Amino acid sequence: MAQLSKYYKLPCRTGGSLSDSHVMDGQAMAESSLSLSNTLEIGADYILHSFGMLSSYLATSLEKWVMDEEICRYIMASRQKIQVNPKTLELDTILSMGSKGDYLTHPTTFQNFRSLFQHGLGNRDSHAIWTKKGSRDIIEQAGELLEKRLDAYQKPVMDQGMEQELSEWIERRKQQI
Repeated sequence: MAQLSKYYKLPCRTGGSLSDSHVMDGQAMAESSLSLSNTLEIGADYILHSFGMLSSYLATSLEKWVMDEEICRYIMASRQKIQVNPKTLELDTILSMGSKGDYLTHPTTFQNFRSLFQHGLGNRDSHAIWTKKGSRDIIEQAGELLEKRLDAYQKPVMDQGMEQELSEWIERRKQQI
């Protein structure tokens, strides 16, 4: 589909973080990750229903929405080109460490690694620290982040006439159901 759209110079619309799973589990996150990664790889112009989808479009989970945002950040960060600046390249460090050097523990690594992508959800702590922090899994973390977002939500200003019309329309639809 993407190749045809590019050939005919048409925009390509596709789905994003889709899953057949009925609950937020490993299947949901694996399928969503692979689906979104493929969607971004083909260069889709418009991604519809990218976040929060479960059960083949039959359900939406706001916690999964938050987790899908994180997956999107990971994928986008992994697709970034690495910029090498010869002026800031640690050639002296590389030469001093040699081919058997341990760069992970070198002081310059600790000075420079913070510019890399940092996750917002998930766990990178040792098991002992994770346990001490309450052993929260990613679904609990997503739920807590969602609660913070909902608590911080401020309703946008809307024309009172428009708001009244919308409220009446919603009430009419409720009565039809």
